Amino acid sequence: VAIIQTLNFALTLEYLEAEFYNVGLGRGFIPGTYRPVFEQIAKHENAHVNLLKGVLGGNAVPKPTFDFTAGGAYPDVFSNYETFVRLSVAFEDTGVR
Repeated sequence: VAIIQTLNFALTLEYLEAEFYNVGLGRGFIPGTYRPVFEQIAKHENAHVNLLKGVLGGNAVPKPTFDFTAGGAYPDVFSNYETFVRLSVAFEDTGVR
């Protein structure tokens, strides 16, 4: 049971990261020079989600709904590249820790 809970915790974080990059890429505000970098990151995050869902099978938690504005603190997260990058760094740092 503990391993399932741990893997579901990891899956939830991967859902968050994958959704963040997928939405960001879909909005068209990322400068062309940096777009390939974020496409690669999104590809990895989506692969992590698929791996964990595959391992967990029917025990996988469903993807929650995320508020990437943090209750309005970052209302421009998907329109301002600098804000997007700041949150990207925070999410990646959280994932590493």
